[in-house]
Amino acid sequence: MATVRGLILLKLYALPSIYRQGDLVRVGLYENDIATLMFYYTPNMQEMLDELTPFVSSQDRTAIQDVIADLERRIARLQGGKV
Repeated sequence: MATVRGLILLKLYALPSIYRQGDLVRVGLYENDIATLMFYYTPNMQEMLDELTPFVSSQDRTAIQDVIADLERRIARLQGGKV
């Protein structure tokens, strides 16, 4: 059985490759899945980013970090927080 943490890690790991492929539909699905899990389970995203770091290039790490920051901003906006 997959955990929330495992699902998020797998999807974050895959995103940079999907971006390079230009597959907008899959990007949207993966980002939505991650955002939904972040919204409902509020995982520590910095810990996840740190866990992925040894397995991705610095360029991919930056892309993943940007995705996380963007999703956190969206979630904050939905929750009535500051943008």
